[in-house]
Amino acid sequence: MKQVIVQSFCDLCLAEDEDQIQAVGEETMHGKVLDVCEQHRDRVRRMIRELDEVFALGTEAEPPQRPTRRVPPGSRTGMGGRPVLLLKETLAWRTCPECGHVAPTRSATGQHVKQRHSKKLGDYEWPT
Repeated sequence: MKQVIVQSFCDLCLAEDEDQIQAVGEETMHGKVLDVCEQHRDRVRRMIRELDEVFALGTEAEPPQRPTRRVPPGSRTGMGGRPVLLLKETLAWRTCPECGHVAPTRSATGQHVKQRHSKKLGDYEWPT
């Protein structure tokens, strides 16, 4: 039969370069745990009580608000808040100048031009 024994030592004694003194308990505050000996347990509890009293005087902190993006009334927006470009405005930008192929997006036009004509979109004159 095997038995595992876990020993904990006072964190404050170790921090003060004192001997390793067996911890008799734990004190927790804000998710942090301190192993404490008999001597330090009362001191830590008193400090925690004092901090609780001081912070009770404060006000509740509100989480930071995310900035709101303002979209002008009546504007059209698509996914991600990007303006939806009307077909009439974008047809020239989506049409291949060499063969007349109409792609669904400007990016698709760039892929078409590169694959079919071995050119880049910047090689052509586009309407402004």
